[in-house]
Amino acid sequence: MAGRFRTLVALATLALAPLPSGAQEAPTVWTITVDCGSGQSVNRALEQAAQQLIVEVRGECVEDVVVRRDNVTLRGVDPQRDGIRSPGTEDGDGAALTIRDSRRVTIANLRISGATRDGLRVLDATDDIIVTNSRFESNGVWGASVNDSAVAFVESSFTGNGARVVDSIGGGLIGARGSDVACSECLIELNSDSGLNFGAVAFTGSTLRLIDSRVAGETAVLAQSYGRALIDSSELEGTTWAFQANSYGTVEVRGGTLSGPMLAKSYSTVDLRGATQVLNQLQNFITESSKLIADRLESNQLETTLSGVTLVTDFSTGRLVRGTAVESLICALKGDIFCDGTAVRGSVEGCSSCR
Repeated sequence: MAGRFRTLVALATLALAPLPSGAQEAPTVWTITVDCGSGQSVNRALEQAAQQLIVEVRGECVEDVVVRRDNVTLRGVDPQRDGIRSPGTEDGDGAALTIRDSRRVTIANLRISGATRDGLRVLDATDDIIVTNSRFESNGVWGASVNDSAVAFVESSFTGNGARVVDSIGGGLIGARGSDVACSECLIELNSDSGLNFGAVAFTGSTLRLIDSRVAGETAVLAQSYGRALIDSSELEGTTWAFQANSYGTVEVRGGTLSGPMLAKSYSTVDLRGATQVLNQLQNFITESSKLIADRLESNQLETTLSGVTLVTDFSTGRLVRGTAVESLICALKGDIFCDGTAVRGSVEGCSSCR
C-alpha cells in the first residue's frame, strides 16, 4: 500500500510539473476575478492564456480596456456597481472598451462610461459578439460604435452620451461600414442634444435591428448612406424627427409607435406596416425621389395610421395601402401618392393617384 501511495504522489507531481518547452498547453477554461477596488486590472487579466477566458469584474475599474483575442467573457454582477470607466485622457484612442479582431466575446452586467469618444468600440469582429444587461453612460460621442462587425445587444441602455459632439454626430448607438447590429429590449434616451444628436444610426451599408425597444432623441433613428433600419414593435420618439432616411437609406417599421415627423430624402425608402404616428400636427416630408410605403401584406394584419400632414414632393412617390391618413395628404412638384381602395384618408391635395 505504501509503495502504491508513493507511485500516486510521483504521478501527481509529474502532472503538476511544467511541460517541456513548446509542449505547454493553456487550460481550457480559466475564470479570473478582478477586484477593481484593490487596484487590479482587466487588461492584466486578459493577458492570461486560456482557450476560454472568463473575467469577473467586481467594482469599477478605471482603465481603457482592449480585447484582442477570441473566447472572452467580461461580466459583472450588477451594472450599477460593476464596470469599466475610462480615465478620459486625451492621449488614448478615446474608447473605454475596445473589441478588435475578435470572435465569441460576451459582455454582461457592466457599466461602460467616461470615454472621450466611445464607451464601447467594436472593430472587425464578425462572430458572436453579445452584450447583455449593460449600461453605456456619459461617453463623449457614442455609447457604442460598431464598425465592420456583428453585435447583438440585449436588455441594455444608452443614456447621457454625446456631450462632446460639436460639429459631428453622436448619441446612443451607431453601426457603420457594413455592420449588422441588433438591439432587443433596449433603452436609448436622454443622450446629449449638442451637435447632431441621434438615438440609433445605421450608416454606410449597415443594418440596424431594433426589437421591442424604445429610442428617443433629437432624431430617434437615422438610416443613411445605404444604411438600413428595421424597427420591430418599438417606440421611436424624436423632438425633430422620429426617423430620417437619407442618401439611399431605408427604414422599415413593423408595428410600434412613431412620436414625431418622418423624413426621407435623396433616393431613400420608407416602408411602414402596422406603425402608428401618435402626435397630430406633424409633417412627414418625403423628398428627392424617396418612397413612402404604408402597406399591409396579406400575411400581415397590421395597419398603418399617419396622424400628421404627409407631404410627397420633388418627383417622389408614395403608397398608402390598407392604411389611414388622419389628416392631409399633399403632393407637389411632380410628387404623387397612390392610395388603394381600402385606404382611409383625410383631405388630399394635388395627388392624382389618391382621390
